[in-house]
Amino acid sequence: MKYIRLIKKLLIALIVFSLVFIVPAAILFVFSSPRPAAENFTIIAHANGGVFDESGKMHIYTNSLEAFEYNYGLGTRVFEIDFAFTSCGELVGVHRWESRYFDGATDGKASFKHPLSLAEFQSVKLGGLWTGLTFDDMLNLMESYIDVTVIIDTKERDYEKFYTLISDKIALRAQSVKDRIVPQIFSFAHYEFLGELERDNPYRHYIFNLTRYIPFRLFALRKINRYEKIDAVSVSALVLPLANLNAFKNVRVYIYAYRNESRTNRLPRRGIDGIFMDDIKRSIT
Repeated sequence: MKYIRLIKKLLIALIVFSLVFIVPAAILFVFSSPRPAAENFTIIAHANGGVFDESGKMHIYTNSLEAFEYNYGLGTRVFEIDFAFTSCGELVGVHRWESRYFDGATDGKASFKHPLSLAEFQSVKLGGLWTGLTFDDMLNLMESYIDVTVIIDTKERDYEKFYTLISDKIALRAQSVKDRIVPQIFSFAHYEFLGELERDNPYRHYIFNLTRYIPFRLFALRKINRYEKIDAVSVSALVLPLANLNAFKNVRVYIYAYRNESRTNRLPRRGIDGIFMDDIKRSIT
């Protein structure tokens, strides 16, 4: 009896999984036209891309100056950078404060468990090696590297506070800088907020991260086709089969593959327009 109950539970779980994950994806796939092969495939440096120390070890998620310069030298022109608030309310290049990515960031001391102040952040080498970037540093780089586009990412919950501060900082720079900044949004509410915030001088492009929509709200994603300025979506390679890319018309599709996708030459044939990568050198060899 014990094994029969276990089998019943497993069958119920399988049915629920199919209804939630597989059936919606299958319905959308059946009623959508195939995506054409992609043109102008783009490699995006994830968190400014991986950077190597003297021993040849690659460091990821640094969002650092060295990572930017290294991957720019490899030919990368599109960078994704994570920003977070310091304890004093400034924005710096951080994936998450409470994470393994800061191991050794204070020259051998414990990882950061809470946000640092701006002064503290600027006084340390990330991972003991790398130079951290503030949001203003990034804007300075964009003024010097006029062919660079930056995708802004954040894990901050207060999205409105985050982009209000960004708006104030960008307003002090040339229009040519703002035109190369692409906010990565996570909901239609984010899009509406930014549209109102930047009503007089809107961003030219947005990229919609599908993370929060797959698989539970797949049908809602078809709305993306109605928004003129949402001209790209991003999705994890792990859930790519559930995303049904055929549903997106005139929208570029980028996948988060990090270090795992070395066969980038196959992706354009599947209708993938670009990839977020850590190991840029590996992707081009």
